[in-house]
Amino acid sequence: MTPDGRTVYVAARAGTVTPVDVATGQPGRPISVPEPSALAVTPDGRTLFAITSRNTVTPISIPGGKPGPPIKVGPIPTALAVTPDGRTLYVADNNDQNVLPIDIATRIPGRPIPVGRYLMALAVTPDGRTLYTADGDDNTVAVLSLR
Repeated sequence: MTPDGRTVYVAARAGTVTPVDVATGQPGRPISVPEPSALAVTPDGRTLFAITSRNTVTPISIPGGKPGPPIKVGPIPTALAVTPDGRTLYVADNNDQNVLPIDIATRIPGRPIPVGRYLMALAVTPDGRTLYTADGDDNTVAVLSLR
């Protein structure tokens, strides 16, 4: 959902991400993305990130509805989280059991953070200091300091 609460995005495995007007429930023009799954919006509401079936994360310009060049990530990406300052995108990878930070401005991945779990969800605290990872295998949560 966009930060202003006006638009929610829906990923369809058939190959689209569709904006939906929250007030009217009307879908907008679908955006073509290869089998998208997890989605995350930047705090400024200008960029939507989508995990794709091609082991990438695709940035999508929200104002223009256009996908940008995909960012290569690990073999089984499962979840996304954006820091409150909009500087970093975190990508959970089940195969490598790590979290990959990506600099949003440059779209360059950083050094993977090993977690060693079956990563299903990510959340960043409002102050941006802590990343929580949910393990779908043993129902535990790992707490990672980001400072």
